[in-house]
Formats: sequence, structure tokens, C-alpha cells
Amino acid sequence: VAIAHLTAAPPAASGVAPRGWVNKELDDLLAKLLGKTPGARLKDIGAVIEALEPAAKKDAAKEEEKKGIADEDLNDRVDLLLADPTDGQAALSLESAIELGADPSKVAEAFSIAADQIEEGESEADKFKAKEFKKAILFRAARIYESNVKDLEKAEGVYQSLLELDPDDDITFAALEEIRKNLGKHE
Repeated sequence: VAIAHLTAAPPAASGVAPRGWVNKELDDLLAKLLGKTPGARLKDIGAVIEALEPAAKKDAAKEEEKKGIADEDLNDRVDLLLADPTDGQAALSLESAIELGADPSKVAEAFSIAADQIEEGESEADKFKAKEFKKAILFRAARIYESNVKDLEKAEGVYQSLLELDPDDDITFAALEEIRKNLGKHE
């Protein structure tokens, strides 16, 4: 084992870590840092910083790309959803704004407002359809609060509203229990 430690190259981190966690650039950097001979390793901290800079600039460029949605565009997407909360395309467009850099709190709040605007209808079929649309919109809001905003209290509130809307929904119940567990409220 000691000889292998001195002579054998370690396995690539991407081969050991969960898929997608380690990219090729990090694999290459780790190989340079763990080289078995002094000539294969980076010389000093300056060389390490130089090796890290291109990756940092690439990440910064990605962040700049994410900030590519203007407030006016976000407001237009919100207005489209509020004009017709049952429009699945408008909901998808608004949710995708998060990937473009929109504030996820504003997007989640827009979904909550849109859910409140869905009218029940008169027939049983209309009432059922309205309830399902409202649930779909509220699920989006809850998921955004939970995953993007990381505001478990607001996610809990939305899941609670969903459970009031449909007390027999096992998925909502399980999600609410998980949120409460993460908040330390689980018994």
C-alpha cells in the first residue's frame, strides 16, 4: 500500500464523487496538485492561483449570464400569468425566469397571487378543474420557496394552504411533514 501511495496516481475525483459534482477542470487541477513527482505538481501557491483563475472567471461569466433578465421582462411574465393563472405556458415562462436571474422570491410570490385569482366556477367539473390549477400553481410556489429561496417557513405556509385545499393529498402531506422536520417541528 505504501509503494502504491508513492507511485500510483489517485483515481480521478469525477470517478469517485457523485455524477456531475466534479468537472474536468477540477479533475485536471487535482491531478496537478497530487502529482507523484515534484515536476508534475504545481510549484507554489501562485501557480495554484493561476490554475484556479480561469475556472473562477468562467463561473463569474455564468453568473453574469444568469442576471440577464430585465425587471420589465419579469413584470411582463408576471402580468401574463396574472391575466390567466390557468395558462401553463405563462407559468413555465415565469418559472424559467429564475434561471435567467430573476428574484425567486418575487416569482414565488407571483405564483401565490395567481393561485388566489383562480375562480372556482359553478359546475362540479369547473370546481374540480379550478382546484387542480390552484394546486399546480401553489406547488410551484412552495417548491420555489423551498429550493430556490430556501425559506422553509414560507414553503410550510404554502404547503399548509395546499393541504387546506385538498386534505387528502398525500404528496402535500409528505412535503409538509418533510418541511416541518427540517424546521425542527416534527414530532
